[in-house]
Amino acid sequence: EKPTPIQAQVWPAALCGVDVIGIAPTGSGKTLAYLAPAVPHILGQEKQDTSVPKQTVGKGKGQGTVCLVLVPTRELAKQVSDVCGGGGSGGWLKRLFGLRSGAVYGGTGKEVQLDSIVTLGAPQVLAATPGRLLDMLGLEVLSVEQVTYLVLDEADRMLQLGFEPQLSALLKGIRPNRQVLLFSATFPLKLRTAAEQWMSAQHVVIRVAAMELSGAGAGGQQVGGADDGEDEETRPSTTGGEAGEGASAESSGPSTLTVSPTVHQSVEVCSDPKKPLRLTRLLRDIRAREAASRARQRSAVLVFCSQIKVLRSLAKVVERQGERCAAMHSGIPQAKREQALEDLKSGKVDTLVATDVAARGIHVARLRYVVNFDFPRNIEVYCHRIGRVGRQGAEGWAHSFVTQGDAQLAAGLASLLERCKQPVGARLRRLAEGREAGASEDSDAEGDPAVSAQASAAAGEELRAGDSVRLQGLQSAAHLNGASGRLCRWLKETGRWEVLLDGPSGEVKALKPDSLVAHGPRARRGKLATGARVVLQGLSKAPKLNGSRAHVRRKVRGTDRWEVVLDGSSDVKAVRVENLEIIRPPPAEGARSSSSEDDSDEAAPCASEGSGAATAPQAAA
Repeated sequence: EKPTPIQAQVWPAALCGVDVIGIAPTGSGKTLAYLAPAVPHILGQEKQDTSVPKQTVGKGKGQGTVCLVLVPTRELAKQVSDVCGGGGSGGWLKRLFGLRSGAVYGGTGKEVQLDSIVTLGAPQVLAATPGRLLDMLGLEVLSVEQVTYLVLDEADRMLQLGFEPQLSALLKGIRPNRQVLLFSATFPLKLRTAAEQWMSAQHVVIRVAAMELSGAGAGGQQVGGADDGEDEETRPSTTGGEAGEGASAESSGPSTLTVSPTVHQSVEVCSDPKKPLRLTRLLRDIRAREAASRARQRSAVLVFCSQIKVLRSLAKVVERQGERCAAMHSGIPQAKREQALEDLKSGKVDTLVATDVAARGIHVARLRYVVNFDFPRNIEVYCHRIGRVGRQGAEGWAHSFVTQGDAQLAAGLASLLERCKQPVGARLRRLAEGREAGASEDSDAEGDPAVSAQASAAAGEELRAGDSVRLQGLQSAAHLNGASGRLCRWLKETGRWEVLLDGPSGEVKALKPDSLVAHGPRARRGKLATGARVVLQGLSKAPKLNGSRAHVRRKVRGTDRWEVVLDGSSDVKAVRVENLEIIRPPPAEGARSSSSEDDSDEAAPCASEGSGAATAPQAAA
């Protein structure tokens, strides 16, 4: 109905023909801010024949485009193309103005993109990643000589990925009297320096909901991380690999940051082994609130990890909690990455576990929650991550786990939260002031065996002291693989479990959690009885009930199920023992203990004790 603030300020300046720098939060409408002025610019240019006969391809004569949008990642290139209408005849650019749009990016075969250009001619609006565009220029099927409207979207990210030499080479081939528009949600010192070289001295700087942070506050130099752009053959070589997805350095100095005011931010200071358990509890709380409010559709959750190895293991943990989960990182083929996004948009997947490949260029309407399982390497990346929610005025929630290893970023994070009028916890403040937060953050867990039984970030199992486990994946002691034992205690100093092996030897080993698989009866925090408070978990046939809270009513005679009454409703379900986690023990008087447990994961309608007829409706799938 009306333009967003960034659009209202950029459109007049861009229509006047001046160079523009636009700094605004993610999801504020920056894409349309530079696409709308491009239409009169293209239509006002002298008409030129951009069609090239097939026989001229590769013989020195290329095809041209007028509006060139350079982006750092294939996901963002695809998003820009989608905003243009997808390049088809039904797109608004083609339908209203007769202009065609297209996108070229890495991760997919060049043949399809080449065929489209050769057959249809050059699109007037082209979104491209630098690596793939240089490939097309080398094949002489595209030309930038006719470009007069140049857009650098997420330019800070392109500099982080090391694309500055490629950008400089591309800009040399574009006519000097071009109009340049640069957009980003952050504006670090390195980008400011580069902008002075790329743009005219009379450029206009527009800031919306922006704040300034010092170099230390913004994160300073980036040590490494899961940054992910194009595929390996189309981006500059970076160090990294399985441990991360690239490393980059960023100049220290002041930085301009933007965060949408509709994003509710929260930070939890904890140790690394605790994070998987805290994440599963967070997901249960989210689903419990949705069940209590009778939400028709689950909200989507995006979980960020910094390492592919941790991501793969964490995705399995999330799946075991009953979440429909998918993974997304640079090691996955482009087609599967796009399918994961489509599944998240359509509701086939509820939780996406991803590296920073999903930190930009991702817009999912049903996405309401972002979780930073691993905190990013600087505050600028943090702003881009949480910018996946709170877009276009919608409410969003961002929850971050911060450890002692993130202490160098604590001051900048606390400053950002204060400027965004978000709560700053006492533990985060202590961490920002350089005081140890580890002792205080763990004090509430040391006396509770159920809480102190920590999971690892690699395997993520919610192991508890007393659990029966099986050993797996041992390399230096391969003869122990398949052996069984029982957990004795969690060794906090080394991040390992002390395991007493079964058999006459009675050996005791200190093993990493990712080498242990729980099996057999588990140690429980008490016994089920009438009046106990429980959380439903691990239901495969009724996953929407996972995370719901309930009161235990009675034991179903002759079965291994208990009748539970769901909170916020009168629905009664008969649920097996292993699918119930006790969060508050029953009253001491009149408590009746549960019977034996088995390994099934079904939730069935409750049956009466006498006739066995169903007395409660089955949960909607």
